[in-house]
Amino acid sequence: MISLRQINALPAPERDRCYLSLVPPAFCRRFGLDPLAFTDPQGRRLASVEAPREHASVRLSIKHRAGALDPAFFLKLDESRYGNLQITLCPHLRATGLRLSGRPGSDGGDSPDEFAIEDW
Repeated sequence: MISLRQINALPAPERDRCYLSLVPPAFCRRFGLDPLAFTDPQGRRLASVEAPREHASVRLSIKHRAGALDPAFFLKLDESRYGNLQITLCPHLRATGLRLSGRPGSDGGDSPDEFAIEDW
């Protein structure tokens, strides 16, 4: 198993590729973003990856268009000293015309096992 600290120690282009691979392809298709470079059709980079080498955390922020004040997709991952992963996902979907849906959890609880981004 690899830790966030190990990923953060990678060269920036490789580290960013690892983290940006967590973004659903539907998000890139919806907004016409290059799914590898996370740029708009004019070549402007819309993704920001904050992953300090000395920390076991990452903040991933993606705007749906240049000039947007808030990110349309925000993901924060923190790793505890015991290796547990805390995930904070804040999709700002209403402004982008999308919604987040989930399939009921396999354990019968209210927390979904899988999420999907869909049109309104």
